[in-house]
Amino acid sequence: MHRLILVEGIPGAGKTTTARALAALLADRGVPAVAHLEGQPNPVDLAWHWWLPGDAFEQVLAAHPQAAAELRRCAWVGRTGVALAYTQVDPALAGPTWPALAAELADHEPFEGRLAPEAFVALLATRWAELGAAGAPGATVLEAAFLQDTLVELLLWAQWDLDRIEPALRRLVAAVAPLEPLVVRLTVTDPAAVVQAAAASRVDDRGERWWAQAVESYISGAPWAASRGASGWPAFLAFLRHRLAVEDALRARLPVAWVDLPSPAGTGEDWSALDATLARLADAVAAGERVG
Repeated sequence: MHRLILVEGIPGAGKTTTARALAALLADRGVPAVAHLEGQPNPVDLAWHWWLPGDAFEQVLAAHPQAAAELRRCAWVGRTGVALAYTQVDPALAGPTWPALAAELADHEPFEGRLAPEAFVALLATRWAELGAAGAPGATVLEAAFLQDTLVELLLWAQWDLDRIEPALRRLVAAVAPLEPLVVRLTVTDPAAVVQAAAASRVDDRGERWWAQAVESYISGAPWAASRGASGWPAFLAFLRHRLAVEDALRARLPVAWVDLPSPAGTGEDWSALDATLARLADAVAAGERVG
């Protein structure tokens, strides 16, 4: 059966809700399942993570004993290294040295061109291979790990085209082939409306649209936007259109099971139709049927 489900879609499409729902639905059907959400300790994804060799991580723990328990809680420890989900760290539990430690480790996040793209892909492939060889029972559900976070780096920062991206993603698919991966992509009718709604809902306690501001800054600083003389929200919308076109092309070219599910995000419609579709999908996966 599909033991690896890759939930994808643009921001605001409902990826987090869908990943959680699929894991719960599979568990209800007797399939042990765990959902790894973007930014949480993750077996493959490195978005919002610092990447450290295992010995370097142990050195950090030894140098900051007050923070050790909290850092271990937020880390995914693999054979090839440690991914530390820094946004999950509670500063109060990490102790007074946390601000200095966070500044010290900031450059260990392998995004925004910090690694050569070939090295970035190689690192991801190593981690995906570790997952593929793990042989864990049940199903693993990953949010945004296959398309979104990989394409953001390779399109925005490396400015790779489709012909360079395709073999990179084929490499990831091959690494987890024993798990029969399934891509579940949430599609939307109006991407601009969906991300605008996401921006309106993702505010801080003062009502500031922190997410929209972060997105605009991130996009504006990327080579893809600079090479086009674009910045801010218009650059973000242009990039979304570009990313979706690449995803559509990849669907036809990648050797992976793939299903697109319409999301009601941005339409004002309720989510009952998608809920019913996810229940049928969970039925099929639990029954060992091939989907897509």
